[in-house]
Amino acid sequence: MRLLTPFSFQVELRHLAFISHQVPAERVRKGLPKQFELETFRSEDGKEYALISVGCFRNHDFRWSLTQFPRLGFEQVTYRTYVRHRGRIGVYFFGTVLSKLLPFIMQRSLAKQAFSGMFRVSRRADSFGYKSYECDIKSDFSNLKFRLVANGKDDSVEALKPRSPFLNGIELAQQTTYRLHGFFKSPLGFHVDQFVLHRPMRPWFGELVEGRFDLWENLGFLTREESQHPLLVTVEPEITFNFFPPLPCSLLALKRLSLEHLLALSPKLAA
Repeated sequence: MRLLTPFSFQVELRHLAFISHQVPAERVRKGLPKQFELETFRSEDGKEYALISVGCFRNHDFRWSLTQFPRLGFEQVTYRTYVRHRGRIGVYFFGTVLSKLLPFIMQRSLAKQAFSGMFRVSRRADSFGYKSYECDIKSDFSNLKFRLVANGKDDSVEALKPRSPFLNGIELAQQTTYRLHGFFKSPLGFHVDQFVLHRPMRPWFGELVEGRFDLWENLGFLTREESQHPLLVTVEPEITFNFFPPLPCSLLALKRLSLEHLLALSPKLAA
């Protein structure tokens, strides 16, 4: 779907991989700003856990929604956890790394924890899945390296595998991928909410072959050994995102300044 508004941007995200770990909730709370409520769950052992995810993807044809040009293409990785804020269900971004200078400058004008990095990415995919998906990123923010495989079948073992307290991988994937609010710190130090629109994802399910997640180790969220055992690995081959300008979280209580309200008032065309 293409959404036309005077203040939105559109991009096709390709090879959108999420590597999600369950982490003792108290570890994540220590690194999360107090104004955000961490979403948690209790596993079979009765302990309270939170989810953290690394997302790796290629931005294809990033552009203003009302025009076809100019278009930008670049690789990106994000680090996130799952939160609520004033009734909004979303994710909190600890940071992001981008592969090209212009997209980095654009993102850095909005987000304090945006960095430029060197990307080495290799993907081998067909209609049956990803035979190999390798990523090696180096930046001043943090280094990341992983290799995964994914199956293109909805009834794969990884898709149907129980993941307490979630019924299976399919239910857990919807919990982690359908989030329309992204919270992060602006360069001026206050937090903002960036509203996005996209369809529910229908990801392929996979497994981590090997990985190193330096940021999670540096923040004390995961040990090196724990990082080798994610709760869920998914890859969405392609999906369209519509992004809207971020608004200060302090204004979210004012309904007329919400992006949902502005979107309802603006002229739009879906095609």
